Amino acid sequence: MWLFHTLLCVLGCAAFANAIYYIDDQDSSITYNSSAGVGYGEKWHKYSHEKSNSLAVSVDESICFGGTATYTTCYTSDHCTLTIPFNGTGITLFVPQDVGDIYNTSISLDGGPPSVHFAYTPPNATAEAYNVTLYDIQNLEWTTHSLQVELIGMRLIFDFAAVTGDQPTSSSAAVPRAAASLSSMTLALTAAAFYLS
Repeated sequence: MWLFHTLLCVLGCAAFANAIYYIDDQDSSITYNSSAGVGYGEKWHKYSHEKSNSLAVSVDESICFGGTATYTTCYTSDHCTLTIPFNGTGITLFVPQDVGDIYNTSISLDGGPPSVHFAYTPPNATAEAYNVTLYDIQNLEWTTHSLQVELIGMRLIFDFAAVTGDQPTSSSAAVPRAAASLSSMTLALTAAAFYLS
């Protein structure tokens, strides 16, 4: 019996350790900042493909996670940043991209030194791309982190982040199916352990 209980504990702990939750671009935990708005630059705003014809962008936000994306165009001097707090051991940032788009960003974790990260569509691409990875880091210490992304090249459309960790109860992000299924499995294992004890 003790072996079964041990197995249940291990499976339950593994389920929690591998939980993933999403932070949508419209989540209130994200802070968007910029001094853009004069001349070429535009401050961060909710993206709409119906209003993007003058920008020559064909990304359809209805295909994005949660049906939304957040957009900005600015110079490096505009200091267009987005800051995402998260609790866990890893984070991956996803963006949609139009054909020929190149996103040039400087990304800093927990106030550390920034590193440059690019995202671009393949040269032979004939249509916009979705769920393109802009940044990924894993195997961090399990604690609360802060990730800051600064645009250093023309424009950026941000979609969502996937976090390996525990979803804060105050988060407005939708609970992903993977995390929901892991929670259900953990609940079932706990119930089985209680029943057999």
